[in-house]
Amino acid sequence: MTLTKNRLATLADVAEHAGVSTSTVSLFINGKLHRMGKQTQEKIAQALDAVGYTMDPIARSLSTGKTMTVGLAWDASNYDYYFEDVYFMYFAKMVANALSQHGYGLTLVDLQDLKIKSRTMDGLIVKATSTTWEDVTQLRQLSPSLPVVSLGKFGGESHVPSVSVDDVGSGRAGIEYLAIKHREIHLLSFPAGRIVGFDERVEGAVRAAEKLGVSLTIEYGEMSQSFGEEVVQRRYRDGSLPHALFCLNDIAAVGALKAARDLGLVVPEQLSILGVDDTPSVSYCLGLSTIRHPIGDLAEAAVSAVLWGISHPFQEGQGAVLDTKIMVRSSA
Repeated sequence: MTLTKNRLATLADVAEHAGVSTSTVSLFINGKLHRMGKQTQEKIAQALDAVGYTMDPIARSLSTGKTMTVGLAWDASNYDYYFEDVYFMYFAKMVANALSQHGYGLTLVDLQDLKIKSRTMDGLIVKATSTTWEDVTQLRQLSPSLPVVSLGKFGGESHVPSVSVDDVGSGRAGIEYLAIKHREIHLLSFPAGRIVGFDERVEGAVRAAEKLGVSLTIEYGEMSQSFGEEVVQRRYRDGSLPHALFCLNDIAAVGALKAARDLGLVVPEQLSILGVDDTPSVSYCLGLSTIRHPIGDLAEAAVSAVLWGISHPFQEGQGAVLDTKIMVRSSA
C-alpha cells in the first residue's frame, strides 16, 4: 500500500497491510503479545515498518497509563567515576537494547530529579550505593507501585530485587589465581561502605588469603585510572612495589598497567596485574587479566526483573546472582 506524502499512517493502515483487525494491532502496540501468535506478531511488526507507523508517546501514555520508558539512575556524587567507567556505560547500552525488544525505551535519570521524573517512567533500574538507597526509599514511599530493580544489592532488608554477581567469589577467585605464583599480594579497593559489592570482594579476597597462607595488604582509594597509576608510581619510587597487584575493578587496573609500562616494568614478570569486570573491548585490547562479570546477562536479568515488576505492581519481585569467570591474558 502507498500513503500520500503528507498523511501519517494509522492503525487501520497497519491492520490492512498485516491482514488483521485494528484491535489486534492495538493489542500488539500495547504489549499484550500473549493475545496473539508469533506469526501474527511478526506480520504486525513488518507492517509497522512498511507503512511507517509512529505513535505519539504522550498519546500512548494517556490511553494506556504507561510511558513505555524505564529509567536508569546513578549516584550524582559519582559522575566522574561512572562516565569514566566504560563497563557501566556499556551496561546502559545493553539495557537499552534489551528494553527495545519489548517496546520500551531507556532514559538516564539524575537521582536529584528522581521524584519529579518518576511519573515519566514505568520502572527504574538503579546502581546500588549507600547514597542511592536514601533516594530509593523516598521514591518507594511516594510511588509504591513503581518497580525498582538494583544493580548490586542494597544492604539490610531492603526488599528491592537485585541483579548482581558473586562478589565474594570474585575476590576469592582473584587471590586463588594470583597465589599460584605469588605469596604476597597487594589489593586495591574503594573505602569500606563506599560502593556496593566492593566490601564483599574484599571479604572474599581476605578469606582466600587466610586459607592459602598468602600475605595480603589492602589499600583504599577512588579506584580511578589515576589512582591505579599513582599507587604503582609511588610504590616503585619508595621500593615497595609488590609482585602482584589485585585491583577490584578494571579502571584502576588499567591505570596500574599504564604506569608499569611507563616505568619500563615487564608485566607480568616484574608486576602481575589482575582486574575485575572484564570491561568490554578495553580489557581484551590491553591484554588485561581480569575476573569477568557477565554484563550482557546482568542487563537482561535487570530488564526481566523490572518488566516483571511492571506487570505485577505491588508484588515483591525476584532478582538474580550470576557467576563470574577468570579471563587469563598477558598481565597476570
